[in-house]
Amino acid sequence: DQIMEITPADDFYGEVEVVITATDWGLNDVDEGGEGDDITVYSNPVYIQVLPTDDPPMILDINGKEPIQVTSSKGKVEFTGTELVKEDSSVFFYVNATDIDGDEIVLTSNVTNGRFKIEESKTVANQWIINFTPDYRDIGKRWYNLKVVEDNRSVSPPMESSVDLIIEVENVNDNPVIKYFDVE
Repeated sequence: DQIMEITPADDFYGEVEVVITATDWGLNDVDEGGEGDDITVYSNPVYIQVLPTDDPPMILDINGKEPIQVTSSKGKVEFTGTELVKEDSSVFFYVNATDIDGDEIVLTSNVTNGRFKIEESKTVANQWIINFTPDYRDIGKRWYNLKVVEDNRSVSPPMESSVDLIIEVENVNDNPVIKYFDVE
């Protein structure tokens, strides 16, 4: 018994023709008194249909930095370095993503405050712009999870992938505020 294994190239799907050839040397071998010319060759094509699989969408880069795999307690993909931002100043992140299958995709985040806004680019396909204006509540180093999800309602659950964007917000010393009060 022989086993044949076929591994298609990444992202290939469609029909493949495989020709299988077998040789039968026959029973009339020279060693057994035969003439040695009983050779039969069998050759038949086999058609294999490689079905497409749904691949997850991927975040390609944030502000031109590609994600790298790091070993962290969360086991997530993170970006090299930390983005340093000053309190009360706006910073923009341009997130580019793709889906090799051509599915529609959306970008979401675990951030629910109004200071971290995600908008889809109106000029570049599969690009989102994050406008982040941190305040005193955001001071310190934070991990913001960004998730790119297929917007395909026919697949449940939809394919997705995520990255952690690390942002360190630097404290800015605010001027003191004098509140008016009435002196009697």
